[in-house]
Amino acid sequence: MNKKPSNFKRDTIALISKFPSEFILASLLGTLPTVFFSSTEKDVNEIVQGILAIGPLIQYSAYLIAPYALVFIIKYGIRFSSDKSIDTFNFIHKNIAEVGAGFLTITRTGLGATLGVLVLGLTTDIITINSQQIMTLIVMILSLTLTNCALALGKDTLIEQTTRPYIKNPIKFSPSLK
Repeated sequence: MNKKPSNFKRDTIALISKFPSEFILASLLGTLPTVFFSSTEKDVNEIVQGILAIGPLIQYSAYLIAPYALVFIIKYGIRFSSDKSIDTFNFIHKNIAEVGAGFLTITRTGLGATLGVLVLGLTTDIITINSQQIMTLIVMILSLTLTNCALALGKDTLIEQTTRPYIKNPIKFSPSLK
């Protein structure tokens, strides 16, 4: 008898499958700039401060998740009747989706910067880190990676579920029939 995998198992596998791409994106956004452009401890501090978002920007990006979620709920739950309303909503959806993913980019950059600091601390004499700092960085890396994977999986799942095939009605009635 074929047994279907449980939702937990399927979701866990999907979450773990996001790890490689999240590490690649984090490396491109934060690790490589930190490692390549750091020759002194002052450089490391300046680069990390420069690529990380400031508090108000992080807060604002977190607020942008609300309209992002609202647009997905509307797209998932409402069928628009006219082509014009569908086109208008798709335009709004496309723009909100781009803006709403900004928080994910900020967390990916933070993950990359954290990885870069760990790499520099373990492989060079530019900065020195003790074992407690290494453990703190590893915990930060694991928690940010898990958060990023969950956010990316959620974003991909929402996009996948809300992209439904659109079948255009070939029958057109005269506007005077209203």
